[in-house]
Amino acid sequence: MVVKILSEGPTSPEEDYALREGLRTAGFYPVPFEGREGVLVLYGEGGRELAREGCVVVSVLRDRDLYSSPVSGEPRILDGMPFWGRTEPGKLWEVEKVGEGAYLRMRADIFGNLFQLLARHEEWGRDPFRPEESFLNARLDRPTADHYVRVLRTAVEAACGAAGRPCMYAEFWPGGEPFAAFISHDVDRVRKWTYKRIGYELVRALPIPGRVLKVVRSAAGSKDPYWNFGRIMDAEEDFGVRSTFFFGTGRYRRRDPSYELSQVEDVLRKLLEGGWEVGLHASIGSYRDARKLKEEKEKLEAAVGKVCGVRQHFLRLAVPETWRVQEDAGFLYDATLGYSHREGFRAGTSLPFFPYDPERKDKLNVLAIPLTVMDTTFTTFRKYDLSRATDVTKELLREVEGSGGAFSVLVHQSSLDEDEFPYVRTLYLEILKEVKERGAYVARGMDIAKWWTGRANLRAEEGVEGDAWCWRIYAEAELPGLCLKVGPGTWEVKGGGLRVLPDGMRVKLGPVPAGKVIYLCARRSG
Repeated sequence: MVVKILSEGPTSPEEDYALREGLRTAGFYPVPFEGREGVLVLYGEGGRELAREGCVVVSVLRDRDLYSSPVSGEPRILDGMPFWGRTEPGKLWEVEKVGEGAYLRMRADIFGNLFQLLARHEEWGRDPFRPEESFLNARLDRPTADHYVRVLRTAVEAACGAAGRPCMYAEFWPGGEPFAAFISHDVDRVRKWTYKRIGYELVRALPIPGRVLKVVRSAAGSKDPYWNFGRIMDAEEDFGVRSTFFFGTGRYRRRDPSYELSQVEDVLRKLLEGGWEVGLHASIGSYRDARKLKEEKEKLEAAVGKVCGVRQHFLRLAVPETWRVQEDAGFLYDATLGYSHREGFRAGTSLPFFPYDPERKDKLNVLAIPLTVMDTTFTTFRKYDLSRATDVTKELLREVEGSGGAFSVLVHQSSLDEDEFPYVRTLYLEILKEVKERGAYVARGMDIAKWWTGRANLRAEEGVEGDAWCWRIYAEAELPGLCLKVGPGTWEVKGGGLRVLPDGMRVKLGPVPAGKVIYLCARRSG
C-alpha cells in the first residue's frame, strides 16, 4: 500500500532514512505527500484538517534530538515497549474518526528510536564495541526494533479501519511464514590434529589416566574430528533445509582461518552441487580494508563462482566502515552483526536492514542480516551447559517467532567435535528440529538477501474503482513468492494468480518474475 510522507518542516537525511526504512520494512511503499487523499504519515504536529478532508493520518511525535547524539539512560515504557527521547502522556497511540477520514496520534518518536537502533549511532567511531557499552545492554534478549515496526504496521492498519478503508502490506516472508531461519557455518579450521596441537594435547593429557591414549587414537584416526562437512550435509538433508558455509581464502595473520582453498576443493564442489551456499569468511585484517576484502572475494569466486555474502572473522565489525568496504567489494549481504561473547540482538533487531552511512548521508546497499546465536558464545564465553544453552536458544527463538523476524544461528563445523564441544551437535539438531516444526522460512543467506532486497524495491499505485480499493504492485526483481495482508476486518480480495490463505485476510502469489505487475482489488465482504 502507498503511504505518503509529510513532515512538519524539512527533514534531515537521518530522518529520511528512518522514515523510509521503517515504512518499507513494515511492508508499505513510501512516497512524498501530494494531493489530499490516501494514507499519510505526518512526522510532527497537526494533521486533523487533512483527516477531516478524507485523509487517513498517522501523526508521529518528532524528536530531532534522537538524530543528533546517541541515547543513554532508562527509557520510558509505553504499552510495554521502551522508548527513548521525548514522549507524550497516555497510551502509545489512539485513533479516532475525524470527518471523512481518521486521525491517529503516536506519542513516541518511533522513527527516531528506529534510527538509534538500526544506524548504530552509539557505535560510530568506536571500534571495538562491547555490549556492556550499549544502551541496549539490559535488553539484548529482545528484538525491540522488530516490535517498533509491527506497532507502526498495526497503527496504520487501525487508522485505515477507523476510516472504513482497507490496509494492505507485504508480509515479512515470501510465503507468509511466521518467521525466517538462517543457518550458517563458519569454517575457521578444517584440521584439529596438527603437530603443534598433538603436542599440546599430549602435555595436557599427562596427568589424566587414559587421556593420552584417547588423544593418540583420535590423532591417528582416519577422520579428523573437525572434518564434519558430511555430517552437517546429511543432517540438513534429513530436515530438508540448506544453509550457508563461510570459507576463508588463506592465512594472512596468525589467527586467520588456517587452511588453503586447495584443501577443501572437493567439499566446495559437493556443497554447491547439493544446493548449499558458499560465502566468504573474511580475514581479520579485511574489515576496514576494501582492497584486501575484494582480493579475498575474487580468490573465492575463482573457485566457486559468484559470492553474495560475507561474515568477518571473529565478528570484527566497525560501524559503518566495514559495511562500506563490503559494499565497495560488491557483496549483497553481511552476516557479521552480533557479539562473540553475548547472544541476542546487537542492533535491537532480528530483521534484515540496510545500514546508514553518516558520511554519505544515505543508506548503504549491502544488507545486514543480524546474528542471533553462535555456538562458541555458549561454550567459550558464557560457559553454558547443554540445558542452559538450550533454554536460552529457545527463548530467543520464541522472541524472533513473536516478532516475525529472522533467527540467525552460527554453528562452526569444527564444533561438532563431540570430545571438545560435547553438546553442540545436540543443540544444532534441536535447532533444526525447532525451526522446521515451527514453520519457519528456512533459507540460505543469499535467498534471504535477494528476497528482502526485492521486497524493499516493490513499487505500488492505488486508487478507488467503484466500490473497490485497487492496487498495482510492480516487482523490479524476481521473487520466490509474495504474501499480502488485507485488513482490518473482512475484505473480498480478487486478482490474477492470487490464492486466499485460510485466515481469510492474506493472499499469496507463487513465484513472481521480474517486471511483473500484480493487480488486486478489495471490496468489503458482506
